[in-house]
Amino acid sequence: MYTNDLKNGHIPSFEAFYMHWNKRVYQYVYKKCQSTYLAEELVQQVFMKIWHDREKLRIDISIEAQLFQITRSKLIDELRKQSLLYEMQNHLLTNGETTYDPPSLEHKETLAKIYKVINTMPPMRRTVFRMSRFEYLSYSEIAHRLSISPRTVENHIISALKVLRRYLSLFFLLFFS
Repeated sequence: MYTNDLKNGHIPSFEAFYMHWNKRVYQYVYKKCQSTYLAEELVQQVFMKIWHDREKLRIDISIEAQLFQITRSKLIDELRKQSLLYEMQNHLLTNGETTYDPPSLEHKETLAKIYKVINTMPPMRRTVFRMSRFEYLSYSEIAHRLSISPRTVENHIISALKVLRRYLSLFFLLFFS
C-alpha cells in the first residue's frame, strides 16, 4: 500500500505509514527488551532508516515484512552494542586494568539499576544523556542533531548527573552500610 509512495518520498504517505505502524514497532521492541527508553529510541531509528533508505524498499516484499526486518536488525545491533558497553564500563569502573574478565552478577545488577534510573528521566534528558555518554558525542554535536542549544544540552547533562549521583550515593549507603 505505502511502498511506491514511500519510495518516491511522498511525505503524507510516510506520515500515515508512521502513524499506522509506530505503536506496533514500539510494542515489539518493548516486549523483547522491557525498556521504554530503548523502544522509543528504536522506533525513531527504524523510521529514520526507512525514510533515508526509502529508495531501497522493495515492492515485491510487503512493507510490514521489511519494517520488522529492519526493526529486528536495529534491535539486535543495539543490544549487542549495549552489552559490549556494559561490559567495558563495568570493567573500567571496577578495576581500570587492561585485562578483561566477564562482569559479575552484582555488577550487572548495579548497572541494570542505573539504567532503570536513566529510563525514568524525561525523554529529552535521556536522549541527550545517552548521546553524550554512550555515543560519545560533544555538546555541540548533540545540539546540532536535536536542534537545541549547547547550553540546553549542558543543562540536561547536569540534571541527569545530579539524579544519578543522588541514586548512586543512596545505593552505596544502603549497600555498604
